[in-house]
Amino acid sequence: MSVLLDVVNLNTSFFTGTSQVRAVDGVSFSVRKGEIFGLVGESGSGKTVTSLSILRLVHPPGKVVKGEIFFEGRDLLQCTDKEMETVRGSRIGMIFQEPMTALNPVFRIGEQIGETIAIHNRDLSRQEVQEKTLMLLKQVGFEEPEKKCLQYPHQLSGGQRQRVLIAIAISCNPSLLIADEPTTALDVATESQIINLLEGLVASYDMSMIFITHNLNIMKKLGHRIGIMYAGRVLEENSVKHFFEKPLHPYSRGLLASVYDLAGSGERLTAIPGSVPKLSELPDGCKFHPRCPHVMPICKTMEPVMKEIGKDQWVRCYLYQS
Repeated sequence: MSVLLDVVNLNTSFFTGTSQVRAVDGVSFSVRKGEIFGLVGESGSGKTVTSLSILRLVHPPGKVVKGEIFFEGRDLLQCTDKEMETVRGSRIGMIFQEPMTALNPVFRIGEQIGETIAIHNRDLSRQEVQEKTLMLLKQVGFEEPEKKCLQYPHQLSGGQRQRVLIAIAISCNPSLLIADEPTTALDVATESQIINLLEGLVASYDMSMIFITHNLNIMKKLGHRIGIMYAGRVLEENSVKHFFEKPLHPYSRGLLASVYDLAGSGERLTAIPGSVPKLSELPDGCKFHPRCPHVMPICKTMEPVMKEIGKDQWVRCYLYQS
């Protein structure tokens, strides 16, 4: 499969007074056409900031400091603001984390979906926009789309609001969909429905998707490849199959051992000792070394680089570097 998105050495920082907090530090990964790429990590690892950097939606005091983001053959960081307006929504769709705050509470559902369609398809008539709005609502699982068009966000359940956001995100047939923890606030049954919906839409629309989550159980069912983030860095990039069979990085192994469904029946869960460091107080060397069971002297002084050790397998760890 050919590469749709190629993120190279992305660095995004937040500037407060005289200090610089590196929220995304040297992140590189690629997303191929038609695949689902999972970006996984604990809260504060830099997943959401990475996605906002791709869309050029990081606002002051945040700033993309350096890097390259090649999408459909052009570097998004070199695009003008006007050019980015044609990319967002049209070529890259985004499902934001919290549907209640992402939707405007004073506009009806149909108006919010229709506005996105109209902005990126100015040749469509009002009737055509309305017809496409109803079609999208039906596609995302609403049996009575005409009624849903007239409702406001507060009249919908959390799962229904998430379906509306999905409808908005796919309304212009994007080639890449970014889903930022779209199931976090949902119950297990609704979560499963949303996952199945997204998987089906990726296939039917021939899209690629970046699925951001902290839930490894979801990625085991959904993804093709996976990137593990920690303290603003990607520590491992692997195929989902190989990752769950034999994770490479000690942090990845710790994550798997701490998740019930993945630890194995009857096995005792093992917590990763310590906690994620503050981005303003990162340790020297490997940022995971204070919590790592395999720490070596070099880990405390020099940060390892990402190294390719096999097909679709990259890891940032001295266990694999001679």
